[in-house]
Amino acid sequence: METADIGLIGLAVMGENLALNFEGKGYAVAVYNRRSPGREHAVDRFVEGRGRGKRLVGTHSIRELVESVRRPRRILMMIRAGEPVDEVIGQLMPYLERGDVVIDGGNSTISIRRDGSRRRKRQGCRSWDAAYREANWALCTVLRLCRADRLRHGR
Repeated sequence: METADIGLIGLAVMGENLALNFEGKGYAVAVYNRRSPGREHAVDRFVEGRGRGKRLVGTHSIRELVESVRRPRRILMMIRAGEPVDEVIGQLMPYLERGDVVIDGGNSTISIRRDGSRRRKRQGCRSWDAAYREANWALCTVLRLCRADRLRHGR
């Protein structure tokens, strides 16, 4: 089911705009949104609304998101700092493989981000942590990883 180049978790304003930016640069994007009151149908609304006719893959579970991204996977999280980040990383880890990349684009403090990076590294997953204000950097990093993968595999 690997159909996307990039996975993106979090469809608030920044997440939606980053997904559209990636797609506008020629990348297929799998999107997922955590379920929260009033946002239960965020994925469907986005894919059928602003994302209509674009290369977006709407997913409704962490497993579905991970399975829809080509290996090595690149997953960008645009979610609230703190417990939500730990919760989502915990849900992601059983499905990730050595060489996959997770980027925390939220607004976590540096100490929280370092702890998460160490945990993921021990489990064989590369990670970058980019604060919300560094979302452009996160975008550029993911695009560089995708370009390198395309060159390596002739896509």
